[in-house]
Amino acid sequence: MYIPKIYRNADFSKLDQELQDDFKNQLGKSKGVCLLGDSGVGKSYAMYAFARRLEVTMGQDKEIAPCEEYPKGHFKRGTDIMFYDVDILIHKFRDFSDENETLNYLTGQSGRTGENHNVLFLDDLGVQKNSDFAIEKLTMILNYRTGEELPTFISTNYSPEELAEQLGKRIYSRVQSLCKMIPMVGEDRRKGEIK
Repeated sequence: MYIPKIYRNADFSKLDQELQDDFKNQLGKSKGVCLLGDSGVGKSYAMYAFARRLEVTMGQDKEIAPCEEYPKGHFKRGTDIMFYDVDILIHKFRDFSDENETLNYLTGQSGRTGENHNVLFLDDLGVQKNSDFAIEKLTMILNYRTGEELPTFISTNYSPEELAEQLGKRIYSRVQSLCKMIPMVGEDRRKGEIK
């Protein structure tokens, strides 16, 4: 899993304990979380921190020994963890010729990947241009993951109401069925980084 330089040291243990528990508990139920909040409050950091923790737990990080933190049998060593910026993922789908190719990519049956995306992180849902194409692909992703009961972790700058308004009630309904909605509040942490 590629992790941008800014998040390579994202530390799960530094997250609020309640948020850590939410991530772990939802994963144990084959569910996810949807972090909602303004820009800069730490949603992407939290998502990358949990994805990094999962890599360790699932034994994908070769530099750190795996630990036994999640229910035995729930995920096996080497479970595929994928992390996408939603806007980049939608652009990637534009390269595919038809709906079947998109679905094959998502299920790991495409020659483009040999992976089954057991745990999926979708960062910045809502920043993409909400074209018919984007809505169609997002609906396809969420329908598939809902039907297969696959854990999906999402971050968005939208409130629940804005999510329903901007992306439609259909997508919002699927996000609600896949994820526990968790608002994140705070100051924009990036403001201090701008020079």
